[in-house]
Amino acid sequence: MHIGLEGITLEAKTAYFEWERKLGVQLIIDLRITLSNIPNSLSDSIDYVNVHHILKEESKKEYHLLEELSKVIIQRILEVNPKAKSAYIKIRKPFLPIAYYQGNGSVIEYSESR
Repeated sequence: MHIGLEGITLEAKTAYFEWERKLGVQLIIDLRITLSNIPNSLSDSIDYVNVHHILKEESKKEYHLLEELSKVIIQRILEVNPKAKSAYIKIRKPFLPIAYYQGNGSVIEYSESR
């Protein structure tokens, strides 16, 4: 069973360039958590509020790379959710600091299993 959150838009301090970290960047996050069993109650499932809190909390910290941010988020989610078998995150940065760039931005995908 997979439980997910999709299209979460956050302002973050994750960027390689210091000026970009100071300004903040927009990130769009999709997250999927795999459970071993189908939950029968909320205590057997994943608390979305807690997961969203982790996303907001980590996005306020300064990281140089999206790769680092994605790993920290996944590790925290697995740490506080013992029912989770694995977790996957996709982070999109739609606006890149590249002159005349015309595209959909950059994408990082990361997953970890127990």
